[in-house]
Amino acid sequence: METQISIKNINPNDSESINSFSIQKNDNLTLFKINGKNSDKSVLISCYLHGNEPCGYNAINELLNKSEVFQNSNYNIYLLLGNTTAAKQNTRFITENFNRIWTSNPKTNIEKKAFKIIEYLNTKNLIGILDLHSFSDKESDPHFFHLNTQLAKKFFDKQIEFGFKVGANENMLIEQFENIPSFLIECGYHFDFTSSNLAKNCIKIFLSKLDVTKKFKLETALNINQTLYLENEANVKFNTNLKFEKNINQINLKHLTKDTLIGECDKKSQLNIIGENSFENMFYIKNNKLYLKKNHFTTLLTSNNENMFESGCYIYTI
Repeated sequence: METQISIKNINPNDSESINSFSIQKNDNLTLFKINGKNSDKSVLISCYLHGNEPCGYNAINELLNKSEVFQNSNYNIYLLLGNTTAAKQNTRFITENFNRIWTSNPKTNIEKKAFKIIEYLNTKNLIGILDLHSFSDKESDPHFFHLNTQLAKKFFDKQIEFGFKVGANENMLIEQFENIPSFLIECGYHFDFTSSNLAKNCIKIFLSKLDVTKKFKLETALNINQTLYLENEANVKFNTNLKFEKNINQINLKHLTKDTLIGECDKKSQLNIIGENSFENMFYIKNNKLYLKKNHFTTLLTSNNENMFESGCYIYTI
């Protein structure tokens, strides 16, 4: 019996259509299509290739339900829902690793289905692939994998040093599309909400850089009642009326050559030091200004800008 693939249309303006994007309602490797104004080009966003990595799925669902990101797209957007069987059991995979089934010489039924999907997508003039993942090590930093260094440099600008080139014959999804921007993003720890926020930002940046959608505001809340939150030290908080520097989204925190001004504080501001590591070893306040020390947090990430691929620690506000 010939292997068949399923392709379902999603209307981002229709709640019933949006609700069809569900692990409960679909088989493994189901494709969804959001029609763009121009069908000459397409992009692919995939999630749940590993069943215990929900960040991409959560991000897509939230953007479908609460955002204009997928509405009025210039080109077709394909969404790939991966290992739904494993996702229902919250396990990485059952018998086959869906991150290693993308081969030109398929043997198993799921490899044959994956091969059919690649054949189909090859007819849709794909201009980019974003494959969203997370990881189990709480101490790891978000990072991405790519195939083409030159394309990665153009796409991520200065962030290329935080990416890893995929080796040959890994049978990964992105490996099948070498000549377009194809990225696997490890967004953070599996069940930390920050990984889903990062996945949302990745989607927004990916679509805007490829001119599929306009540039949308990234996940942050730079306003009153702000709290600096460090992912790796969940109990460490800095409470203040903090006003971020206007250029914070342009600071490359990976390459600090001096103590860096993060923002202005009110006179009552103070550092609250809780936990094993001292917060004041990383930040200090001087003349009502908050500074980040150059010798610490060299992999700090600000989630309100496009340098978000630099680390597993975020500065953001809640």
